[in-house]
Amino acid sequence: MTSYYPELKKFSRKSAAKFLKSNRLLLFLLPVLLLISSCTENSTQIGVDLLPAGDFTKLKSDTVNFSTYNMYPDSVISSRLTLSFLGGLHDPYYGNTFSDFVAQLRLTQAWPGGVPTVDSVRLYFGVSGVKGDLTYKPVIALYEVTEMLYPDSIYYSKRTPKTGMFIGSFALGAVTKDTIQDFSAVLPTSFGEYLLRDTLRLNQLGTDTDFRNFFKGIYVTVGALVKSNSKGGYPSIPQLLVFNPLSDQFFIRVFYHTQAKAGLNYDFVINNNSARYNRYFHDPSTADPDKKINHVNDNVTDTIACAQSLYGDYTLIKLTGLDGLKTLMPISINKARITFTTFLDGVTYKSTTVPSRIYLKYNSGDTAKFNVPDYTISVSFFDGSFNSTTSTYSFNIAAFVQQYLDGKIDKPEVEIYLPIGEYNNAILKSVGSKYPPKFTIVYTRF
Repeated sequence: MTSYYPELKKFSRKSAAKFLKSNRLLLFLLPVLLLISSCTENSTQIGVDLLPAGDFTKLKSDTVNFSTYNMYPDSVISSRLTLSFLGGLHDPYYGNTFSDFVAQLRLTQAWPGGVPTVDSVRLYFGVSGVKGDLTYKPVIALYEVTEMLYPDSIYYSKRTPKTGMFIGSFALGAVTKDTIQDFSAVLPTSFGEYLLRDTLRLNQLGTDTDFRNFFKGIYVTVGALVKSNSKGGYPSIPQLLVFNPLSDQFFIRVFYHTQAKAGLNYDFVINNNSARYNRYFHDPSTADPDKKINHVNDNVTDTIACAQSLYGDYTLIKLTGLDGLKTLMPISINKARITFTTFLDGVTYKSTTVPSRIYLKYNSGDTAKFNVPDYTISVSFFDGSFNSTTSTYSFNIAAFVQQYLDGKIDKPEVEIYLPIGEYNNAILKSVGSKYPPKFTIVYTRF
């Protein structure tokens, strides 16, 4: 048999003999090299059992136990939020929601002078969007507020406005879903005369003659088209309007003339500088009897977890299994992830209608609440977004867990919540359900 060496054809027979002789030498040396290598590898393990365990790290993964409780806040701080709402919504599981707001009117200019004669008055009202029944035509009701509002004061969502004069109820037109739309309504001429009754008070100098002392504010609500002085009721409204003081207009324009000039106007506005607060009310008794959420504020665990918009029902998550990890300290948390499966019924709750993102916060002290530290590190890292493929929400809370184990956070508890701009609700499957949530931790023990 002839061997074929294409790279060696230029060598002579003598060269080939030398090559074969060298190969025999390599074949002899190879087992020796392997033996030396094996001895070197094994020598690194000598004395391992004599070293203390603390000289090594151990990477472990565990599923940690936790429990959930559905809660409802009696009242929340609602002063000077970025969005206000008018109207309400119905959810067959949560029941009716209702919202309105109170705000100061501010001036856009000093009074230009002259004795005014009011010709007409109009309200201009813009909204950023709408949710609910688009066939419903809202009716806006206005009241004068008799209490002074302060921008640095704290106001709560269940506060009952102190109102005086009933300005009137005014029908608005139909709205278009998720679009910016402007409305206008004719207000009584007498109301314009009331606002201009003392032009020396049309200033914002911060003195006793300031307009904000003269006309303290306005209560804006929705309801039936009736002229009554009833207030404080929470009607069932099938539509929610969204008002943004930063961008949407809300102003009352008084058209007037003086002896010297005609065709004049003067504005009173709600803007971001206005002291204001929102009101939120939820009525679970109006939920469908076979769908109503039964365990709220009763310290009973349920198979569902709540995430209701406009500061409604929320879920308290008690991460009780973390206490066991404290006995293993010092450890470093590499991963801590909670995953909930979303309840979808295909009607009210669909993958296209649930919130795009859900958030977690925790208590610091008696009243202060903050987003979990993982959110401040990176929103994308924290996650909380809806996964339409798996119908789940997942939350990364490694930094929260580490800070709790290090004693920087008092309680191993977090709360599910929806931001102020979210008005879709969610229901999550919780402990004891067919698809229970999971809390997985990966840590390094030193």
